[in-house]
Amino acid sequence: MNQGNFKSGYSLNDNTASVYLTTEGNFWKGLLLNGCDTVKMIHTYFRNIAPYPADSTYAADLINCRIIDIESSNFLSELSIKTGCIRASYISNQDNYYSAYLLDNTFVIDAGGVPAVSFISSGGLTFPLIMEGNNFTAYTENNSSNAILLSNVTGGAIKNNNISGFTDGVIMLSSGMDFYKNTIDGTAYNSIGIQGHSQSDIHLSPSGSYYTSGQNQIFFRK
Repeated sequence: MNQGNFKSGYSLNDNTASVYLTTEGNFWKGLLLNGCDTVKMIHTYFRNIAPYPADSTYAADLINCRIIDIESSNFLSELSIKTGCIRASYISNQDNYYSAYLLDNTFVIDAGGVPAVSFISSGGLTFPLIMEGNNFTAYTENNSSNAILLSNVTGGAIKNNNISGFTDGVIMLSSGMDFYKNTIDGTAYNSIGIQGHSQSDIHLSPSGSYYTSGQNQIFFRK
C-alpha cells in the first residue's frame, strides 16, 4: 500500500473482534506500507509470515510512515523461521512530523539474526518513539535473536517492557533513548541486555527528581 491511511481493528465499537492476518497453510508476504500518513492497528494477530530469504522478512514493513500506532497486537513466528515482526525505516525529512507508539504488544520469535522490532533511519531523526508494556519472548535459549534494534533514532522512551530469552535485548546504533522499568532476562549463553554503539546515548538513571529513566532490571547468564 502506497500512501493513505491503514487501520486494522480500530472501530467506534469497543466490542470489535480481533483481526487475524494469516493463511491456511504455506506463507504470505506480510504488510508493506510505504509513505502512509497513519498506520493504526489494535488486536491484530500476524501468523505464517514468509521467512527470509523469501519476499518478506517482517510481518509489518513500514517505510516513511508518519504516525505509527500499534497496540494490543500479537506477532508469532514459528520455531526456527527467520521472520521479524515490525521494521520501520525512514529517510530523514525534517519537514515531516513522525511519531511511533507501540503499546501492550506480544512478540514471540526465534528468528536467528532478524530483530523482532527495528526502527532505522538513514539520518539522525528525532521523533517521539514510545515502546511501552510490550512482551518479547524467544523460543529457545541458544538463539542469536535480537529483540529491539534502533539505528539513527533519537527521542522517546522504552519503558515497562519484558524481554526474555534473547541473546541481545536492545542494540542501539547512533541512537538515544530513555529506559525506564524494563525487565531484560537474557537467558541465552553470553547474552547482553543493552548494547550501545556509534556514540549512542543510553539513559538509565533519573534526571534530578524526575524518573524519566531508571529502575530497570537486567539479568544475564555467563
